[in-house]
Amino acid sequence: TKDLGVVLESFDDNDLSLEVKFRNIGSLIVVIRNRFFHFKTGGWQHNIKLTDIGNTDEYFEIFNESFASFLSIIVLRSISYRYS
Repeated sequence: TKDLGVVLESFDDNDLSLEVKFRNIGSLIVVIRNRFFHFKTGGWQHNIKLTDIGNTDEYFEIFNESFASFLSIIVLRSISYRYS
């Protein structure tokens, strides 16, 4: 994830922080989609497995606000561009 500019840090097991640069959120969405929803098998694949996650709602909850903000900006800019 370093190539996406994503930093996941934890100095305490109960407090995990995730830092994603805004310009990299689109790429992160694609990576998560490819690794979870387009699950493939093979020794070279490092995909997300349901058995590793447990509760998918809790797992993806940390991304929801950032993804929603990013996608809303894309939609609003597209609408603005269309009608300007």
